[in-house]
Amino acid sequence: MKTAQLFFLSTGMVLSGTLLPAGPTELPAEITGASGRAYVVYVESMPGETWDEKIEEAMRRALAQGGAAEVILPPETIEITRPIRFWRLRRNRAEGIDTHADGVAFADIRNVWAAMQGGAVQDLARGLHLRGQSTATTRLVWAGDPDQVVIDIPAPYGVRVSNLAIDGNNTEGLIGIRYRAGWEFGVNGGKRNDFDQLEITRVDVGIHVGGPFGPDLVGSTFRQILVQSSRIGFLLEGANVAEMHFNECFLVHLEEAGFKLVGHGGRELRSLEQKDDPMPERPTVDYAGRELFHEQMPERLVNDKVHTRPHPDVNVGEDAMWVGGGGPSITVRQLVAAMGDPRGWLFDSNGSNFRIENVRKEGSGGLLRVQADFRRQSVRFNDILIDINATTEGGPTGNTIEYEGKGPLYIIGGTFEGPIALGDDTVVYSMGARFLHRQRTMRGFVKAGAELPASGFWSRTGQTRVVPFRRWEGDIWQSRKHDSIGFVQLPGTAGAQIHELKQGTEKSVSVRPGEHSVRVGLESMERQQDGNYQVLATPQWNAGGVWVDEVEPDGFTVRFERAPEQGARLDVITRRKGFTGWNE
Repeated sequence: MKTAQLFFLSTGMVLSGTLLPAGPTELPAEITGASGRAYVVYVESMPGETWDEKIEEAMRRALAQGGAAEVILPPETIEITRPIRFWRLRRNRAEGIDTHADGVAFADIRNVWAAMQGGAVQDLARGLHLRGQSTATTRLVWAGDPDQVVIDIPAPYGVRVSNLAIDGNNTEGLIGIRYRAGWEFGVNGGKRNDFDQLEITRVDVGIHVGGPFGPDLVGSTFRQILVQSSRIGFLLEGANVAEMHFNECFLVHLEEAGFKLVGHGGRELRSLEQKDDPMPERPTVDYAGRELFHEQMPERLVNDKVHTRPHPDVNVGEDAMWVGGGGPSITVRQLVAAMGDPRGWLFDSNGSNFRIENVRKEGSGGLLRVQADFRRQSVRFNDILIDINATTEGGPTGNTIEYEGKGPLYIIGGTFEGPIALGDDTVVYSMGARFLHRQRTMRGFVKAGAELPASGFWSRTGQTRVVPFRRWEGDIWQSRKHDSIGFVQLPGTAGAQIHELKQGTEKSVSVRPGEHSVRVGLESMERQQDGNYQVLATPQWNAGGVWVDEVEPDGFTVRFERAPEQGARLDVITRRKGFTGWNE
């Protein structure tokens, strides 16, 4: 039985000697291990002269005890310079083991792979919970080098990070949290992980999920997370990054994208001896465009992902190496965003698939861009459901949505203040949404020296000033007004189809003899929100001319040239006008 003088049971009792088994009624279920024991480690009680040393020791002790451990950070501002690593740190040079990866730039995964030796699955986190007291009181402030990761989590199962804030201090290339495969530990993914009650500010990327080689990351939740004053909020990359659910999140002042989804097609994999040769048509790169070579990949990754057989998307020579592709799929619900930068997209995907529900978009920048350039069209999960209030005039080109894929794109509800631009043969199904042409001016902050978008939709005001939150000088940009809004084709494309899903009802009413009109009432669920709906009327007698007037939310009047000689029936159908891009 191991000793743990600085562990606390959840009851608060300090153990000075042997760690005793706990009764099942004394322990919260989320920190109870299979053996019935729980381990709680308080970082502030750990030995060490710096917070880096204390956190490292706390993680070491928690991971040494197996699963179901909880590491608690104090309600303080904690300055750190080293990544928090969710794996056991072991070193035995004689046996070729060193899992520290000290002194490398973690943001470039190639550096981590090169530095790691002898990692094994038992080194990884299972059931570990890292938490602070609250986002207002527990703050991790980065004081280290650029191109790092504050919290790095390879291949976790049942792991949770909660109740803390990360301040990246405007450090270039810094990733707040990275959740990825553990190829260097011989593991391809992780499942059932939770990230909640987090605040991430002034980083390059808030949370990065996945990687360029199709990890098996499935079934994780991200709740009540604020990402602010950063380049990208959530970056998701690679195939089989699936069932990632984002609920009740907030995005404020992001420069490039709130959600950026990066998929990869089949790619040629080169050796290091070829690195100075001309770049192939489809090189193996990560989200940042860094090429990855065969010799840089861990053994498990090579065995799982490297191929030499023919591939329809990769034109390589005989026996040449290639790797497959694919993209992530996510669901986003109850999102509130105020982007601030007119160049930024709330959702930006190169062809990956996701669902959007109940999104409130405030400020400048575009709502959705789907470029569909990384793979063929025979894909799964390529529908997007939108039910939003999109208070934006659009992205750099002035379009609220740019959708280049075949689709289908589903739009249910929503108000759009800019055009929706579609690609070749794109199919759209829409119901209950509308375009609202307010002719208002949108403004946003953009870094000083940034080039104007090619479209010229945005113009500089020349008011150079220090922009809040990011602490760099920038200009205020101002948009011109749209001449018109609605569905349009992207330049050089054609053939988009808009299928209007109607909202309406049908009924029959009686008409008395001699009457030249009848009032048709709409009751209960039949009522319309306004008079902007269509009426189709079919009399069951020779009525001559038939027309409709007095169209109101609760009903309308149908008039006839000839009254019926005896009691007759009138059939009517009401339906909302299609989502065709009218101006109001």
